[in-house]
Amino acid sequence: MSIVATGLAIAVALAGAGVALIERQYRRRPGNDLHLTAGEWQLDSSDRHHYRLVGKLELQNRTPRQEIFIPRN
Repeated sequence: MSIVATGLAIAVALAGAGVALIERQYRRRPGNDLHLTAGEWQLDSSDRHHYRLVGKLELQNRTPRQEIFIPRN
């Protein structure tokens, strides 16, 4: 094998090891354990051709010591 091929193989191996270490660190962190409840819903059928569900969703953050931000429209 030539010196260039050997250097390339070493560079690829080091890059792969770096990616593996970053992935391992990422997987060990606590995830976003966000739970969506069914809530209470009512069916609004004031128009016979259209139906509308009216209710509220409830999101529960089950991740300890971590805030999860939910955008609101």
